[in-house]
Amino acid sequence: SASQAVSALVSSAPSTSSTDASDPMAAVARAAALVSQAAVPANDKIARELYIGNLPAGILPAQVKEFFTSAMAAIGAASGPGDPISAVRYEANQRFCFIEFR
Repeated sequence: SASQAVSALVSSAPSTSSTDASDPMAAVARAAALVSQAAVPANDKIARELYIGNLPAGILPAQVKEFFTSAMAAIGAASGPGDPISAVRYEANQRFCFIEFR
């Protein structure tokens, strides 16, 4: 199942280190890569979404998408043609969003 695939990826991922504390972009990109690499059926939208919290006030969905796309490309997790992020669900007066991976 999709949850078993994600669990397997998480358990095989390197543990969080002090490097992650000093480079939050790398930590976020690794988490996003785990979600995007999971063997998830295309019709299982909820399994392809990642919650992102504590966003700065005034950030735009396009900025979130650009950040995650560039972070994933930087660590080699944006495999295949096209953008690894298909959608960003965001409410303007909230400080969180959901990003959906292709």
